[in-house]
Amino acid sequence: MKYEIKGDISEEYINKELEKFNEELTKAGENLSIEQAFEVNLVQKEKIKFRSHVINLEEKAKKRHDVKLNDYNKIKNTFGDGFYVREINVPAGELVITKIHKQNHPFFLLKGKCSVLTENGVKHIEAPYYALTDIGTKRIIYCHTDVLWVCVHMSKSTNVKDIEKDIIAKDFNDPAITKADVKILTKMIKDKNVK
Repeated sequence: MKYEIKGDISEEYINKELEKFNEELTKAGENLSIEQAFEVNLVQKEKIKFRSHVINLEEKAKKRHDVKLNDYNKIKNTFGDGFYVREINVPAGELVITKIHKQNHPFFLLKGKCSVLTENGVKHIEAPYYALTDIGTKRIIYCHTDVLWVCVHMSKSTNVKDIEKDIIAKDFNDPAITKADVKILTKMIKDKNVK
């Protein structure tokens, strides 16, 4: 199923972001054919549109007076030997817009049902469920029932603010996100051409 989030994203903005992405491709030394480069740019253009719409939605939510971000669904933090567990309970009917993930890591849906929208489309999931989060992921999650969501991150720190600097990107221009995009898309194109 294809997602659709309405909003105005200018072609100028998209082209500027594609230009940055293509500079990263060149820096990475990726040698793609014209056809491969065109295909990578088409996929990246859709990512840019989705990401821009999600950021716009989040900004609009922040401006609403009846929405109190971060007042609900307090996060439970647990620390282990080289890892950090982030646990959140979300009530039924709530819409959650996640942070931008800066690390690959596992997540677990331990209770409930939800619909998860990412740049790859909508996925309906039900506990028990787990998957891996890719670098650069930002989700919109609608909780059909009460949900218990858990993420596990590698970290030697026990200071949440320090950990968040390592695991959450401020925006999609973070170098970790850009490098991951280049790696994922070029691998996708090269794998496709091998088959």
